Amino acid sequence: MHEPVPYNIVVIAIHPERGGGDARMEQETTKVTVRLPKQDVEFAKAYAKAHGMSVTEVIDRHLRRLRALEGHVPSAELEAITGLIPPDVDPVKVYHDHLHHKHQS
Repeated sequence: MHEPVPYNIVVIAIHPERGGGDARMEQETTKVTVRLPKQDVEFAKAYAKAHGMSVTEVIDRHLRRLRALEGHVPSAELEAITGLIPPDVDPVKVYHDHLHHKHQS
């Protein structure tokens, strides 16, 4: 049986009237309570501190990136080669074997 994962509750809110700092985030905001595993909360806090941001800014940037990628369509060139390598082939090994054979002489 699995032990329960320790959760922390993170309350995320930006108050523009307090000057949140990031002009992109100076818009109407909503307070959200999120339950996350303790190690994820600790990581988010440490990451934010190391990069001079708040946890809210870290989450905001990630959500903006996800939103930007949601409508992304791969280029025709990428689409044309996608799936050419069978799933049972190790491309790194094949490449290394190729280099070994090429430079053997």
